[in-house]
Amino acid sequence: MRNKKKFIALAAFLVALACLVHGPLKNNLGLSARYFYDHVDLGIYAQRASWYGAGLRPYTDVFSEYPQAATYFFAIPSVLLRAVSRPYVEADYEFVFSLLMVGLLFATTTLLHGLRSDNKNRAFLMLLPATIYFTINRYDMLPACLAVLSYAALTRGRYRWAGHLLALGVLAKWYLLLLFPIYAQYCYRKVHRLPWRMALVFVLTGLAGIATTVVHSGWSGVMVPYAFHSGRHPNSESLFYLLEQAIKFAFSVDIANRGYYLLFLGLQFAVMPLTLLFKIDTDEKVVTWSAFSILLFMLFGKFYSPQWIIWAMPFLILSCRDRATLALIAAFDVATYAYFPVIFDALRTTHPVPFPMAICIKTGLLLALIAKLAGQIGGDTITHLEPVASSLRSAS
Repeated sequence: MRNKKKFIALAAFLVALACLVHGPLKNNLGLSARYFYDHVDLGIYAQRASWYGAGLRPYTDVFSEYPQAATYFFAIPSVLLRAVSRPYVEADYEFVFSLLMVGLLFATTTLLHGLRSDNKNRAFLMLLPATIYFTINRYDMLPACLAVLSYAALTRGRYRWAGHLLALGVLAKWYLLLLFPIYAQYCYRKVHRLPWRMALVFVLTGLAGIATTVVHSGWSGVMVPYAFHSGRHPNSESLFYLLEQAIKFAFSVDIANRGYYLLFLGLQFAVMPLTLLFKIDTDEKVVTWSAFSILLFMLFGKFYSPQWIIWAMPFLILSCRDRATLALIAAFDVATYAYFPVIFDALRTTHPVPFPMAICIKTGLLLALIAKLAGQIGGDTITHLEPVASSLRSAS
């Protein structure tokens, strides 16, 4: 009964917050910074969904830099508004979109609460300021929720559902591809055979998403988001940019056009083959490796977006074992909100120092979380090897 009241209160809080952001707080209290409401990305989603109902095709007729599941998901608010015979207004689209996102946040938080075996209230770290802000103003809660659903299916032995949901997540945000080798090894350790069925479902789901775009928009449409992102340059929020500026200052060498992009791209995905060298056979190892993989992907991206914190937050919460990690998670979230939107909007153009300092702090906290997870992985590995070493000593 207590949990039921708790989650009813959570649902009411999230809906009320979305209403406040799209109501009294929509003008951000008349201030220049986007403290609560950010029209930029919400407006982009509305534009990317403008193909629906206009006889147009996504990617081909209406540009979209987002993967298939995301691009089609953007049309859902328009579908719902048409269902109630409401004339299309962008403000209505944005409000419905945010309601859908807080609904996914509610589902994700509820799932995390159930998945944690102890300290269940750590699930409410999903209500920290940056996570809440980017839930309302971005779509990244969609892949995050699919990731948690796929993990829940995995731990319950529903491996084909895990593969299906994970593939849907990849079609929403490509970073979830990182989790497939972790899931595959976990499944292999549990059933003692290669997880062909999970792999087949994963591949077929991905191919179905691509095939839908091919039928709807042609092969050229399929390639649009890949071509767009391959041509993007580093932004001032990434580790690559920080290193580039430091090397330029210290040695007067510009590394931007010297193939270092490929090195960082390799580092983003280096953890995928690395997982094959470790025994991932428990739920705890799955979440630790998942959080570790996602954070490394974020660290080595040639550009960085603050909403990416939503990708990592569910697995950070599930892998959190002590108060020190909890404090790091909270600090990372607060630092993210501090640099965007607060410093980015309010101080970046008038005061040049706070923004790079905030980026350094954010990157330092990201590194600290990676180090903490690496320590957990190392500790788990040593714990696994100790019985083996004892057996060898006894045999000798």
